Amino acid sequence: MVQYGRGIVVTQIAIDTNLLLLLVVGHVSRPFIRQHKRLAAFTGRDFDQLSIAVIQADSIVTTPNVMTEVSNLAIQGVLEPYRSQILEVLVTFSGRMIELYRPTADVLRKEDYIQFGLTDSVWLQILDNDTILMSDDRQLCRAAEARGFVAYHVDDLRGPSM
Repeated sequence: MVQYGRGIVVTQIAIDTNLLLLLVVGHVSRPFIRQHKRLAAFTGRDFDQLSIAVIQADSIVTTPNVMTEVSNLAIQGVLEPYRSQILEVLVTFSGRMIELYRPTADVLRKEDYIQFGLTDSVWLQILDNDTILMSDDRQLCRAAEARGFVAYHVDDLRGPSM
């Protein structure tokens, strides 16, 4: 169960692509976070805060779209031994996740697709009141909140700046 500053208690979290990538790469090597070309905006502290949220959650929600993106981005330009280690951690994580699916053809018919693209449109369709969305995408967070869902931008995890 996860309890956040807004007094919100939930049992599961949905982790968007870049934050899931951060979690996977950070589990392989915390220092490698800064070297990975897709994670330049993140720090080891971001990884620590996200890890705490994951540990507290009863379950983690993902989608095939997110898993595909993470799998591709995780190893893009990454050499051994990190490449194999990252893929092994992704395998381990996938076994702990609840993977929810929406057929692409159904998602493409919704008006969200034009504004948000495929992966984010799927998130907006599968979110429910028992799930917190965690993302580094402000537009996605705002859209989720506008629909009554709880969404945390990575800056919310970081807390007040010093």
